[in-house]
Amino acid sequence: MSVRRHTVETMNANTPPTPATPPQPGSAEHWAAWLERYGDDYATDTERRAAYRDFQTNLATMQSVFGQHDPMAGENRDTGS
Repeated sequence: MSVRRHTVETMNANTPPTPATPPQPGSAEHWAAWLERYGDDYATDTERRAAYRDFQTNLATMQSVFGQHDPMAGENRDTGS
């Protein structure tokens, strides 16, 4: 008798599925994702917008240093723990 095993991932109803491709920098979707991830790090909307502009300005440099990887993609974010 053979036993079949299946791996089942738990889905969190509050977490939307990860898109197949990350949104393009500068798009409304990218801004929304950036806000979700980093928005709480800034006290005002003005600070958030300035930080996002800095992110966009420095994106080409970051991609050349770290490869063509989008820093918004992936799940490995340092949580400070």
